[in-house]
Amino acid sequence: MIYVDLRNSDFYDDAQVLIKSFYPRMQTSLLKDDSRLTDEDTVIYADTSMCEGVSKKEAHDRFKKNLYLKLQGDTGKNLPWGYLTGVRPSKIAYSMLEAGNSDEENLKKSILCLMIKQNLQCRSQRQRKRFLKTLIIQMVTVFT
Repeated sequence: MIYVDLRNSDFYDDAQVLIKSFYPRMQTSLLKDDSRLTDEDTVIYADTSMCEGVSKKEAHDRFKKNLYLKLQGDTGKNLPWGYLTGVRPSKIAYSMLEAGNSDEENLKKSILCLMIKQNLQCRSQRQRKRFLKTLIIQMVTVFT
């Protein structure tokens, strides 16, 4: 059993998904005052101090990135999509491109995904964006 030591239980779901990604056969639970640990149990301290004073989205991103780096260091594993779990990674890439961040290196740094996945994300989002622009122009032409 892996226990997650969190000061703020709002991040438990994020922690559980990431830990399961690195340790797929292990059960996870939130460490509580009445938790009974055995010699076989592991406790992972997940720092939430960097999550104070920012938006909820930014707090969750910071938490996941920090925990991902910790688990990556502990296990030596890299996840293909970095710390993106439970979301469509292409949605993140699309929002970054919409915000004007076309640099693929920024995407890699921000979500810690592997280079091949990052290239695929950016390429598919650029194509989707061009297609949608063409589609919107055609729709406007039909309705005018």
